[in-house]
Amino acid sequence: MIRVVVAKYLETVTEREFDAPLLAVLASRGCTDIHFIHGSYEFGKDVIAKRVDPVTGVLHQLAIQSKAGDINQAAWRDVRPQLEECGYNTRAHPAFDVTLPRTAVLVTTGRLVGGAAVDAQEYKAVCTTRGLTNVEFWDDQTLLDWICVEPGLALAGTEVSNALMSLLSQIDDHAIGEPMVERYTRGWVGSKSKLSRAAVEASIVCNALRRTRRLDLAALTSLHLLRAAVAADRLGSRDMAEAAKSLFCGYGQELLNEIEPLLEDAHRLAEPVMTLGAAATYPAMCCRLTEIVALLALTADGSELAERAFRATQVLVDSHPGSTRPPSDAFAVSIVPVVCALGRRGRDSASDYLRLVARWLLDRHDDELGGLGLASLDESEEVTVERLLGGKLSGTTLERRRPSYLLAVVLDLFIVLGDQARYEAVRDQARALRIVPTMTYAHESESWWLRGGPAVWPQPNIPYGDWGAMPVHHAVSIEVAAIDAVLMAAVCRSRHNVNAIAEVLSNNPEAGR
Repeated sequence: MIRVVVAKYLETVTEREFDAPLLAVLASRGCTDIHFIHGSYEFGKDVIAKRVDPVTGVLHQLAIQSKAGDINQAAWRDVRPQLEECGYNTRAHPAFDVTLPRTAVLVTTGRLVGGAAVDAQEYKAVCTTRGLTNVEFWDDQTLLDWICVEPGLALAGTEVSNALMSLLSQIDDHAIGEPMVERYTRGWVGSKSKLSRAAVEASIVCNALRRTRRLDLAALTSLHLLRAAVAADRLGSRDMAEAAKSLFCGYGQELLNEIEPLLEDAHRLAEPVMTLGAAATYPAMCCRLTEIVALLALTADGSELAERAFRATQVLVDSHPGSTRPPSDAFAVSIVPVVCALGRRGRDSASDYLRLVARWLLDRHDDELGGLGLASLDESEEVTVERLLGGKLSGTTLERRRPSYLLAVVLDLFIVLGDQARYEAVRDQARALRIVPTMTYAHESESWWLRGGPAVWPQPNIPYGDWGAMPVHHAVSIEVAAIDAVLMAAVCRSRHNVNAIAEVLSNNPEAGR
């Protein structure tokens, strides 16, 4: 059954979706010194790696160009110059060894079809007879065999196969939620040996989510792969981490393309979620969209895409009220990248946005407004709706929930922004309403940004005191690049790193590594 799933995946996968699995396949096939170099200056190479020829025992430098789908004769004419460039151009990466025999590899998730297949074989033969760069072609059938049977990828195991099939079934049934994805991806974390499997599974899951129009979850799932890559080796696995970020940007851009035409019309944007549960689904949709486009603005920093993402973030905040109304603590970290993105352009704008979030939070705990607090990370969607409707439901049996992770995020962000007046005002009003700021705490070298577990423990009542007397978690070091730590918060969703937020806000995202 897993072979059928992988075959369908290869039929529909995009080039960027296949970047991470390609790195995993190379590792499972015994390649070493693997580097993902796709970008403006790749010179015909998406990936480079080294491999010992199994027949001669000679070490070869591989220069790999990756394409999605079938390659016909017209497409082959575009690809062939890239293969030629792989052969003669040595500008790629410091690890590219110009002294080694070179092999140019064309990887396609489809096949060479029509005249392309004939001309490609002729091209390979000419390269061989003239003593030029060796050329290899890896097509969908080759990849299918490798992905399904390679022990290093672990997809053939019954336990893994059944769990993956169950998750894919939930996706196809439109019964998937972010907590389900997080629970599943915990199995990707902990060691380099799990990373190859994570890369392939992440791409398969993301591809299924894209096909069912859950681009938001596809974008977040790519960050789960980033978590696995960062956790596998704090100083290594950077190529897999960069592939995961590239995957996130791809889905983020696709989502941005879809929502940009709707941003000026709040009713059109909200239309798909205006159902009986709109009290929760509308703010959830707005917060999720704003979070992803703000993360895109930060991750693609300096590009035209980042500028588009920032503009979309600003419009969502200004024109779509749901963007300032996190429906539960599960969306508390959604406001972090928004504050960072807005704050880079002007801290007053970020603080004004945060003030609206704080007002929403306080109102949800106000007796006079029937407030029952906001749902925790663990409470169901039904409970989330019931809390939002609050006292308006005569039959509710819920007690007001006083712990609030959202409050901790709001107070921390006011501190990072340097807005003492609003920090003190929100802190004092929260005390009057008896709202308790809470979050989780962990040593990430042991917990790997997992949402819960034995290495994660709660901070049930964080003491926010006078300005300047900061809580203990403000002293937690970053350990990884600041932007990675902010991205990890979007995966973990139960804690955040204040110092990383401060560095990203100040436009110094590489700090902390």
